[in-house]
Amino acid sequence: MIADLPDESRISDGRAFLVCKHHRRAGEKKPSHSHPDGQIWVVREGLIAAQLDGENWILPQGRIGWVPPGIAHATSTYSVASVWTGYLSAELCHLFPTKPTVFRTTALSDALLDRLTGWSANSRMSSATEERLLLVLSDELSKSRMEPLCLPMPRHSGLLKIALLIVQNPSDSRTITDWAVHAGISERALTRQFREETGLSFAKWRNVALVKRARELLSARLL
Repeated sequence: MIADLPDESRISDGRAFLVCKHHRRAGEKKPSHSHPDGQIWVVREGLIAAQLDGENWILPQGRIGWVPPGIAHATSTYSVASVWTGYLSAELCHLFPTKPTVFRTTALSDALLDRLTGWSANSRMSSATEERLLLVLSDELSKSRMEPLCLPMPRHSGLLKIALLIVQNPSDSRTITDWAVHAGISERALTRQFREETGLSFAKWRNVALVKRARELLSARLL
């Protein structure tokens, strides 16, 4: 079991918003912890997995994750990833949902985050200006909420490579035989081990990924 770490504030100088850029290595993990600040993950490249509220979220490129203050969470990186992590002072967290939420990035949200990042670095902007920008960001994100992609990931390196490729492109039409060859294992071993490590058959797991991706695309068209 992952041990919880104590609450730790990332904002110590009175700023309303602080952004840190991370280049995370494959296999990098952060144990369960929480913050008195709100936290925003912006996945620029690759993908990360987050464990919170009893779920395993997969956040691929182009997704934004929001974690309210006090919510314990852990993260894992399955491939090289570029992630922006923003910390929002508790006083302004009322602008965002009270529960962990996933959003789709948009041109406007990207521009707002870029602006906030620049100002966050030098801490020159007034709190009133920060709050106005965060209010616009909150409004933009509210229009791009998404259902989290909740999937257990396998541990075996060959199976993990398959899972990552499917998450990135669920419509990949390769058969289970093709995937077994790709992973360098037998079809029987793939079937057995995938179920053992994820609790789902390979076909069921892939179907869940495909259905959730279809929902994302439908949601994007309706926005």
